[in-house]
Amino acid sequence: QRCNTPDQQIVVTICAGRFSEAILLLEMACREPHNQDPRHFFHLAVALNGVGNHKRAQEYLDRALADGLENEILTPSDQEDLASLRMNLNRGN
Repeated sequence: QRCNTPDQQIVVTICAGRFSEAILLLEMACREPHNQDPRHFFHLAVALNGVGNHKRAQEYLDRALADGLENEILTPSDQEDLASLRMNLNRGN
């Protein structure tokens, strides 16, 4: 399946376990001044957690939640990742 948008490319890289590549793409997306989508910050948290950077993952998860992540439509996979992140990151606190 071909990725037609940057968002699709990011999701595919995360699903493929290519977290470092996803981090680069997401950091660019999150720096965009018009970026109002908390899912970018959430996906960055997922990718950072995937490479073991739990502190930064928690920071981006907190940002995504503060920006209304739970009001967004989340895929079943995103819902699973959110539950997993909450469990894994809270265990470290």
